[in-house]
Amino acid sequence: MSPGHRYTRLLIQGVALTKISRLVVLLAALSLVAAACGDDDDTSDDTSGGGGSTSVTVSGSEFAFDPDSAAAAADTPIEVAFSNVGAVEHNWTILSENISAESDLSEDIVVFTLTAAPGSSASGSLPGLSAGTYQVVCSIPGHVAAGMVGELVVSG
Repeated sequence: MSPGHRYTRLLIQGVALTKISRLVVLLAALSLVAAACGDDDDTSDDTSGGGGSTSVTVSGSEFAFDPDSAAAAADTPIEVAFSNVGAVEHNWTILSENISAESDLSEDIVVFTLTAAPGSSASGSLPGLSAGTYQVVCSIPGHVAAGMVGELVVSG
């Protein structure tokens, strides 16, 4: 084999090896990306019960909650963020029993409450609740009568 042919053969093999090397690196990178996008076994944000917590975000204004129905997983802690976007004080109060009038409201049926001044927010957490539908009201006098009522549906 002449020296020119040998150089050409090595050059062609070098180009082929460079392309193969690039392909191997590309495949390795794609494998890492696929692994990072795969299923995550961490259940810290699990809302199906048995671990983690459920987050509920709600706002209040004159005279409604948004959303008026929130959902949470049973038997898991519930993290609540309440924003008052109204012009008067409001709260988000979970009751253990439904009421039909403000006169039925008493401290012994209050499960949890967050109060926020106009334009401010409040947050808190409560332990897991049993499955069921809980009535939520704004317990500020006159607000239930004005229709500031919602629900928390706990399932699981």
